[in-house]
Order: sequence, then structure tokens, then C-alpha cells
Amino acid sequence: MTKADVQYLEYKAITLAKKSNSFILDENKQTPKSPNMPEHQRDAMDEFFEDIKFLTSFMGCNIFEVSEPIVEHLFYTKGRGCNAKGFYNSSGFTVLKGSIIANSCVSSFSWKDRREKMLNEYISVENGLLILDSDKTFSSPSTAADFCIGSSNNGWLVWKDKDGNTLDSVYRKQLK
Repeated sequence: MTKADVQYLEYKAITLAKKSNSFILDENKQTPKSPNMPEHQRDAMDEFFEDIKFLTSFMGCNIFEVSEPIVEHLFYTKGRGCNAKGFYNSSGFTVLKGSIIANSCVSSFSWKDRREKMLNEYISVENGLLILDSDKTFSSPSTAADFCIGSSNNGWLVWKDKDGNTLDSVYRKQLK
């Protein structure tokens, strides 16, 4: 592999990982530029990167997986000024872009600092409301609800579909 090959793989990895929004990039927030390379070399590296995506997914690290919502399975939660929507799949719970996030968290909230970092990374302020800038996938429905509402919640119960069915009744109870 050449230096350009490695730079291209780095570019692909960081670009796709940022698009998936499944982590917070604390240190280097810059996306590298794609190096100039012949088309055949780029095609070879794209094939190699597909292998990398497969292996990371196989190991349970879904850093490159971009979740897409299924319209009929949207769930909503409100509370403490929050008005969020999202969906559940094998990657976790994805809160959708445009969701309104609670401005503050309760004093007993256990991960205030982490939430604050996430707010700085994924939120914009419009008319005093905290608006999610892009879809954000969380490892569990409860973590997603905690982030949105700013307090500890059972996400299986606070996320409800348009008919008022909880996430628990839609996904867990149908398995029994």
C-alpha cells in the first residue's frame, strides 16, 4: 500500500463514520481530503474498504453503518421541553434530525458532562430551542431518551408510536 492508499482509506473511514453519527470525535474534528489517485487505484481501495466495513460490522462495531428510518415505525417522546422522534433497529435507537432536545438536565442526571459534549457536537439553537442537526444513533432506547429529555428514563416505555404503543409493546412483547 502506498501513502496515498492509506490517506484515501482514512478519508473514506472518517467521512462515513461522521455520516453515521454513531460516536463523538473529540480530538481531530477535521475531515481529511481525498488524495489524487488513478481511478483503478481508487477502485481497489474502495473494494478494500468494503472488506474493512464488513469486518468491523462482524466484530459488532457498526461505526460505518448509516441507519435509515422506516416511516411506519417512528416513535416519539415529549417531556421537559423535549419533542423528539426516532426509530429502533439492530444498531440501536436513532433520534432524527430536527428533534427538539430539552434545554437542561435534572440535577441527579448521571452523565451531564457527556450530554453537554454531545449537545455541543450535534445541536443548533433556533428561537431558544435545541434542535438536533443530524440523525444520532444511540446504543439503547433509554440512552436516547436520557439524552433527549435530560433525565433518567426507561426508553422502552417513554418512546411511543403515533398510536400510543410503547417501544416495549411493539418490539419486545411481540417476541414473547
